[in-house]
Amino acid sequence: ELAGKVLNFGVHVIIALIVFFIGTRIIRVVRKILRRALEKKDVDPGVRQFLDSLVKVILYVLLIFAVLALLGVTTASIVAVLGSAGLTLGMALQGSLSNFAGGVLILILKPFKIGDYILEDSHKNEGTVTEIRVFYTKILTIDNKVVILPNGSLSNTSIVNYTRAERRQLIYTVGISYEADLKKAKELLTEMLEKEEGRIEGTEALVYVDALSDSSVDLGIRFWVPTE
Repeated sequence: ELAGKVLNFGVHVIIALIVFFIGTRIIRVVRKILRRALEKKDVDPGVRQFLDSLVKVILYVLLIFAVLALLGVTTASIVAVLGSAGLTLGMALQGSLSNFAGGVLILILKPFKIGDYILEDSHKNEGTVTEIRVFYTKILTIDNKVVILPNGSLSNTSIVNYTRAERRQLIYTVGISYEADLKKAKELLTEMLEKEEGRIEGTEALVYVDALSDSSVDLGIRFWVPTE
């Protein structure tokens, strides 16, 4: 009788493994179909990544439930265990749930999208957004570092989006000696700005005295350029 039970359990384990193997393949196919459908609908890349991650999590949870059921664990038992451990599980997943909610807010409010260059205020991380996932957002810094930002904190901090507008004003400071010809310096800088190919033609270009420092007169320069 014991040998029969062991054999029966072994059969269930094999079936569960087969179901898990087939299930993972089906999940990949479903995700592939979903991604293609979203691409055809021209859905925002960030939304595509988010939905892909969300569907992946949901399908794997369902697959695990199915595998446990094949091993003899009833759904009622699973729910009972989860219910008894609900408070502990909730505390443990508090950060993850916050990140999930943050990801939803980012996709709804769209403070940025993939390809935007952003600066987050809390830790001064800045770079180009490369991925928006369920729980986190990835940015690529100008020195080619990948920074992973939790969506929870990202949705609750100030964000500077440098690429949202079509043009930006660049501001520079040039220091000259107190003995230098101020008028001549302003004329030279103005001439340089007029010849600058990157400047948007017809927009205002300013050269002005910004500050009187201890050892120099600081001239400010402002001009408009395309955001890219």
